[in-house]
Amino acid sequence: MNTDKLNIAINKVAELYRKQLADDGVNASGNLSNFTTEYEYDGKHFILYFNLADYWKYAEYGRGPGKFPPLDAIKNWIQVKPIIPVPDVRGKIPTTNQLAFLIGRKIANEGTQGKHSLTKAMLSTKMDSIVNEIKNALIEDIKEELTKNIKEIIK
Repeated sequence: MNTDKLNIAINKVAELYRKQLADDGVNASGNLSNFTTEYEYDGKHFILYFNLADYWKYAEYGRGPGKFPPLDAIKNWIQVKPIIPVPDVRGKIPTTNQLAFLIGRKIANEGTQGKHSLTKAMLSTKMDSIVNEIKNALIEDIKEELTKNIKEIIK
């Protein structure tokens, strides 16, 4: 199967998502945009898989109130973003641990809103043309395979 055109189209889908992550300001550490893709095609169905960071669903859909999020992840986010703490009413500046606790408590109490970056990317007007590129690449591959099989049968 000649997959050059198919891989080009799939890379366009991936880049559309990466661009949306950047536009939404969701990718502070860069981990969300550092993903790979895989696909399956069984002759009838084409399935594209994104191998995403474990926490992508929280960036996509948000997180409801409830238990505390992992404080280590919040500390990392504070340093990567970077979040600059402001002094409290007594003039004290919170440490990274204290700031992570405060942010975690707010998330635990109120939850977070999702950015729906993947959804926006998939609903983008550019997606229609990329889907057509994928269809055309698959059609070309099928035609090539049929031509090769017919030539073998004729021999």
